[in-house]
Amino acid sequence: MIAAKGSKDSCARTLGISTDLFQGLEVAVKREALLGKYTSLRIGGPAQILALPRTVEALKELLVRARRAGLPVFLLGQGSNLLAPDEGIRGIVVSLRQGFDQIELGPGVAKEHWLLRAGAGVKLQKLVRFSADRNLEGLEFADGIPGSVGGAVAMNAGTRYGEIALVLDSARVLDSNGEVRNWKRAEIPFSYRSSHLPSGSVVLEAVFVLHSGDPAEIRRRMTEYQQYRRRSQPLSSLSAGSIFKNPAGASAGALIDQAGLKGMQRGGAEVSTRHANFIVNRGGATAADVLALMAEVVERVRLHSGIVLEPEIRFLAEQRV
Repeated sequence: MIAAKGSKDSCARTLGISTDLFQGLEVAVKREALLGKYTSLRIGGPAQILALPRTVEALKELLVRARRAGLPVFLLGQGSNLLAPDEGIRGIVVSLRQGFDQIELGPGVAKEHWLLRAGAGVKLQKLVRFSADRNLEGLEFADGIPGSVGGAVAMNAGTRYGEIALVLDSARVLDSNGEVRNWKRAEIPFSYRSSHLPSGSVVLEAVFVLHSGDPAEIRRRMTEYQQYRRRSQPLSSLSAGSIFKNPAGASAGALIDQAGLKGMQRGGAEVSTRHANFIVNRGGATAADVLALMAEVVERVRLHSGIVLEPEIRFLAEQRV
């Protein structure tokens, strides 16, 4: 990794991205970083440039310079619900995991209400534990959900026990024009596994409304949710979480199971035998393997039930900002 302050590098220039692009910015830069190291499926080729801005100002200026230079920019969160291409990404992949990891707690407007502010790069699991340690309830449903706060807001992450939209107060968002805006919860058109924020938006931080609760009850709920996950999900395997969205009134996992697809493999990718809506990397799986398996699952479920499954997993090549 290089700290991109004033350095010149011939290798970066041969890739078509001059290190002048990062001159004077608080941005750490990695060249040809294997994206498989940054995704929970451990799949993905090299990013031409992986940039880790440490401030909002650095991020804004980096996006401005990249657009002027005609360079594509892609957003990488914690990589937990993401599939990166085998051939890698030509352009700049931006990660907010370094400079956007602050957590602040303050009183809310109503008695016993608290406002929990978290940067986009904060791991959701860390935030859940932070709130539980302070006897605050509201985020227990998210215990065990991988990924970052930014990604959780962008896709309205959730489980059968709750979702981000239910506890969000507001989100600070950088739009495609380089403007920062504070969105109140009522302004964000949340739906199942989506926030519908404008294309090219980057969630910078989020504020959650939590309530003072009974410590024993908070821990009881978290234990219940953890046990359910351990029983029903392949937590010990490499996966990207749920692969398909649940259709209205149905379960994607149940539909895949009913079509007899548990254990089906393409290369190193396998439909989990524990939970059919998980695809796991059994070793050496490629993005091509996962995509081929997903396509086969969609077709077989369609033939069996008439329902066409839609991906919940996101594709890095489509996360352009």
